[in-house]
Amino acid sequence: MIYLKQSTAATIKLGPFVDATDGVTAETGLTIQKADVRLSKNGGNMAAAAADQGESDAGAAHDELGYYDISLGTGDTDTVGRLKVMVSESGALPVWAEYEVVPANVFDSIVAGTDKLDTNAAELGGTLQSGRDIGASVLLSPGTGTGQISLSSGAVTAGTVSDKTGYGLADDAITAAKFDESTAFPLKSADTGATAVARTGADSDTLKTLSDEIAAQASELTKVPKSDGSTSWNDTALAAVAAEVEETLDSNWQLALWGDDWYDQRAAHWFTNGGVRMIWGGQTDGSDIGDVSGGNPLAAFPAGSFGKKVDDYLNYSIYSVASSVSSVLAKLGGWAGTTTDTILGAFQALFKKSGATTPADLGTVFDPATDSLPAVYDKVAALPTASAIKTELEAAGSYLEAIKAKTDNLPTDPADDSDIDAAIAALKTILDKLDTAMEADGAVYKFTKNALEDAPSGGGDDAATVAAAVWEEAKTDHTTAGTYGAYLDMAISSIGTGTGDIAFTYTMTEDDEVTPISGVTVKVSTDSDGASMIRQGITDADGEVVFNMDAGTRYFWRYKDGYYFDNPDIEVVSEDA
Repeated sequence: MIYLKQSTAATIKLGPFVDATDGVTAETGLTIQKADVRLSKNGGNMAAAAADQGESDAGAAHDELGYYDISLGTGDTDTVGRLKVMVSESGALPVWAEYEVVPANVFDSIVAGTDKLDTNAAELGGTLQSGRDIGASVLLSPGTGTGQISLSSGAVTAGTVSDKTGYGLADDAITAAKFDESTAFPLKSADTGATAVARTGADSDTLKTLSDEIAAQASELTKVPKSDGSTSWNDTALAAVAAEVEETLDSNWQLALWGDDWYDQRAAHWFTNGGVRMIWGGQTDGSDIGDVSGGNPLAAFPAGSFGKKVDDYLNYSIYSVASSVSSVLAKLGGWAGTTTDTILGAFQALFKKSGATTPADLGTVFDPATDSLPAVYDKVAALPTASAIKTELEAAGSYLEAIKAKTDNLPTDPADDSDIDAAIAALKTILDKLDTAMEADGAVYKFTKNALEDAPSGGGDDAATVAAAVWEEAKTDHTTAGTYGAYLDMAISSIGTGTGDIAFTYTMTEDDEVTPISGVTVKVSTDSDGASMIRQGITDADGEVVFNMDAGTRYFWRYKDGYYFDNPDIEVVSEDA
């Protein structure tokens, strides 16, 4: 028995497929698709395989000697037990094979050798095993029965155990009577090596003392706001912080910005040179006033001052307005000169066709000579006037003249919708009358008998004149192949035996070549296309028709309802025929 792994795709060799007639010849060109592969899972009803056979189910690949590679998918091997695979193809004898689908653990243990079988021992050495027995040995378990150990009534002495893996305290094993939090887990400075504890505090610190300290600070923590907004500032703490800030700002800071000069409001001093000035200190004589104009003024604050603390905390800078104004003016530029790469320089390039330099940022996109406002004005001024455009449009041979010629042909009073509807109604009346005067005749229509009877007499030739013109016309005028004149001439001329040096008898028989076929119309042509007919006749009761013809190759065309003949039949007419 061949094992297959449960719910695992596999490819099996199925065969040999041999010829259904001789039972020996290998069939190597069969097309075996998944619908042809029938499976019975553990005795169940047969069903088609789920896996495609070959690319896009084009057919299983043939290996050799009539053996084919049959694909089984995970859905085909999902049932443990017997799996029967059967294929019956037209032209070949049926082929089947049986497999055993086993769980993955069993397959990997027995076939692949990558696993072990899961087993439960029921008997060892002839001895039935209970839950605790292994032969004559005894498994230890807690309790007071035979073979058990009671820890409450005895003691178990063990050697040094350094591996605590698998050990643990039972629930509620440590009670209040066995644990004193005031002395438990002291953090002693004597701990060294692997047992050392990184800490700060006295040797007498325990979990109890640490817990008490945390509880003492907990009330202060409630005064600090949380990042999620769930706790706001404590009113007392907030008032204290506000008072300190107000006192510090009131006694230490002044800032004045007063045009080009500034004024110390507390010291009653004017300071010149313009710009921004920062001062600190509270002395009325200005001895501790600091002048920090230009650059980054906060960088000049002395260490320990309130300004320096603000600078360190906020990393905030105040820059000289004067230097910034100079930079702005430089960027604006001036009207005189090229002033390249300035704002006014860009306006110069926009308003002047020459003498202005295009800002470098524009690159070659803007050229004052062609793109400035004066240049654009010159282009607009060069455009033709409306009068010139009108003259050009109305000139001889212009499109406007051609359009006018067409519109002049339109009626001055075109028909409206009511006129069109009336014309259509009148036309419909005429067509309805014509429809009653005609009737279907196969694929065409013809006038009805009544219509022809009531037809008005014309002014043409009468019937006698027309008949004379037809019948008295020379026969030589009716020789054009395919015309009714040529057809009638040939049919009439061939009545009887016709003319010719040789009397040629042509015979028609059934497939047995004995039974004659009478009433067959036989036509004779001198070409293979049947364009030049020279004789026509009908076979008699003996299936024969005689043609008098000159010697040569002739083509015979046969026709009769209920029969099909392979036309033409080629015959050579000669004296010996």
